Amino acid sequence: MRVAAVYDIHANVTALEAVLKEIATLRIDMLVVGGDVITGPMPNETLALLDSYQGNKVLLKGNAETDLLNCLNHQPMHTLTPYATHQIHWLAKTLKQEYIQQIVNWQFSSEIHSPELGRMLFCHATPRDNHEIFTEQTPVEQLTPMLGRHRADVIVCGHTHMPYERRLTQCRIVNAGSAGMPVGSNGASWVLLDGQISFKLTTYDIEAAAQRIRQSSYPDAENFVQQQILNVPDIASQQQLLAELMQQQQLASAS
Repeated sequence: MRVAAVYDIHANVTALEAVLKEIATLRIDMLVVGGDVITGPMPNETLALLDSYQGNKVLLKGNAETDLLNCLNHQPMHTLTPYATHQIHWLAKTLKQEYIQQIVNWQFSSEIHSPELGRMLFCHATPRDNHEIFTEQTPVEQLTPMLGRHRADVIVCGHTHMPYERRLTQCRIVNAGSAGMPVGSNGASWVLLDGQISFKLTTYDIEAAAQRIRQSSYPDAENFVQQQILNVPDIASQQQLLAELMQQQQLASAS
């Protein structure tokens, strides 16, 4: 069983094109798209590209997709930042109705069995919540309740945009990183699981990506180009941001 896990595309369609081109050479059995597909500059184009993919695929809801559906249903959203809230409202006006209907049917998680790796559970953030944040440094006593009572040998997630593998007593955790908003290096991060776990970084033409985004209707196009395409967050900055967001979540859950 060969699985390509592509997470956090964030409507960077040029990055997704490059990843799918590389995947096409690998004869994979399943493409898992791990959520947060739509929050970014070219959501309709990104979903159209995924629609055109001819192989087997599973699409999971990330926090962005859950927040979008809550927004459309006039239910409370749990966006991580005010900027994310603004993005969701823009998406609610921009995304084609046919794609909204598809997102309704995306799964929360998916399990795939590998003869070599065992039970692989794919989710966006944690098996119990697609907004919840943890990192490679999160203490085991805090992390264990987030993982729930699963029976997976490998949990594949994304959400924090930082790829890593962490081995616990009960399972291995694999973060696939981000295809569309990577940290530390230009290029699209994703993971290949084919009996072993291989972290991939697919290069693509960032100048071409920048030009396409600038020509889109995205209201924050130039900031996205400057902060996520031509330049990307460094690891230290991302770790600091995640620490602040984790603290906010802990305070919210305690109140």
